Amino acid sequence: MNSKQLLAKLKAYPLAVGLFLAAAVLGGWTYWRSTGALADMQAQLDEVTQQNELISKNSAAGELLNEQLAELTSDADKFSASLINPVEDIPNQQYFYDLEHTAGVEQIADPIHTLTTRGKDPSEPAVATYTLAVAGHWDNLVSFLYSLQTGPHPLRITLFQLTKSQQIRGTDAERLELNLAVEMLGK
Repeated sequence: MNSKQLLAKLKAYPLAVGLFLAAAVLGGWTYWRSTGALADMQAQLDEVTQQNELISKNSAAGELLNEQLAELTSDADKFSASLINPVEDIPNQQYFYDLEHTAGVEQIADPIHTLTTRGKDPSEPAVATYTLAVAGHWDNLVSFLYSLQTGPHPLRITLFQLTKSQQIRGTDAERLELNLAVEMLGK
């Protein structure tokens, strides 16, 4: 069949040629869609949308930058003020004595500063370890622990040992002894 005959057949059956072209276009579109190009475009749209939302939030937060900076500075000052100075043994011991007195517990041994650990970065706070030993009734011990944990100094209790008191004098059967190791953030 030569080109003139083929052209004559195409002109004779225009509906069939149109349907064939439509089928080819639909087939191409289906192939394009199944390759994941649409999914990739949707993923890109989602990513751009998230970036836009982040930029919008940052722009809104940027308007309050001075207030946020003032708040952060205030918080840093409060944090600095809450750090103990590990080399000031007398004021640090007095802090523990005051807590013991307020809670109504009896001191078994003086609070002892056993160790100060400093990190490699000099801007990081040091960690000062203290050992405490007190005795009293359950309610007083709970009050002492509460006062210790809610006090002005950030701390972590690393040893908690609660035993029944071995009273030499008296017959107070409800008396308990509490031994603690406390790590406090220091300057």
